[in-house]
Amino acid sequence: MIGPKIIVMTGIDGSGKTTQAKLLVDRLREEGVDVTYEHSIGPNFRAVRWLKDRVAQRTLEKEDEMVDESGSGSPRRMLGLFFLWRGIWQAWVNKLSHLGTDVVVLDRYLYDDLVRVIWKYQYPLQYITPLVQIVPSPEFVFCLETPARVAWKRESDGQTTKEEHIRKKECYDTVINTIVNHQSFHKVDTYSLDINKSHKQIHKNLNGVFD
Repeated sequence: MIGPKIIVMTGIDGSGKTTQAKLLVDRLREEGVDVTYEHSIGPNFRAVRWLKDRVAQRTLEKEDEMVDESGSGSPRRMLGLFFLWRGIWQAWVNKLSHLGTDVVVLDRYLYDDLVRVIWKYQYPLQYITPLVQIVPSPEFVFCLETPARVAWKRESDGQTTKEEHIRKKECYDTVINTIVNHQSFHKVDTYSLDINKSHKQIHKNLNGVFD
C-alpha cells in the first residue's frame, strides 16, 4: 500500500513512548526526512489538541466511574468496544491522512488499545488479536520495556495503583509476545538505558532505511 512508513512506539505508561517518539521525529527531521508525529488520540489537528489538553483528564476519571458502575456485564464490554473502534479508526487515519509524508511516528498504536480492553474490560485475547490484520502494518515497532513499578513511579496522573500498573504490564507482555512477531520489531530497555542511549538504539535500528 502506498503512503508513509509507519514507526510505532508502544509500551506501558511511563516507559518513555512520548519522549522517544519526539526525539526520533526531531532526529529524522535533522536528517532531511519528511516526518510527522502523531499521538493515539489524534490526529494532531488544532481542535483535537485543544480537546486533549482540556478534557482528557476528566474523560479518564469519568471512564473509571463508568467501569466501576458497570461491573463485568454488557455495559462494561461496550465501553471497551469504543476503544477498539478508536484504535482501528486511528490506525487508518494516521496512514491515509499523511499520504504525502515519508514517515509517521506513532506514539501508541492499536496494540495499546488491545491492552486496554484486556486489562480494563476483560476482553479475551483470542477474540481481539485478529483485529491487527485489518489495520496497516507498521514498518517498525519499538516496544519500550520498563519494570511496572518503575513506570508507575514515572506516571504523574494518578490514574492507576501500583498493582493495576503491574497487571497492565502483564497484559502488554502477553499482547506484544502474541501479535508482534515480524522482523522489524525491537524491544528497547528504557530502564537500563538512559533517554539518550535508548534513542541511539532506536535510531541505530533505523540506520540506512531513509537514505
